[in-house]
Amino acid sequence: MQGVETRSQIARKKALFMTRPRSCTKSGLLAAAHRQGAGMVKRYLDHQRRHNWTTNPKTFPKNKKDQFLSVETRLREFQNIPVWKP
Repeated sequence: MQGVETRSQIARKKALFMTRPRSCTKSGLLAAAHRQGAGMVKRYLDHQRRHNWTTNPKTFPKNKKDQFLSVETRLREFQNIPVWKP
């Protein structure tokens, strides 16, 4: 089937995605807090601060790994989107 990605292709894309530079913007923080809650974003940022602001999923706590990855993804996906102001 053409257009269907294998698991290894998806894993490579995710690995590349996580190595790109990331900025913590207001829109990214709002998006992450909307998805995972402000408390989880705070725990993620505390973890990042303790690990010199580097992303390494191997250092994420096992019981919070999925949530931390979700926060990381939201920060990356929304870093260049301006915050809507009424």
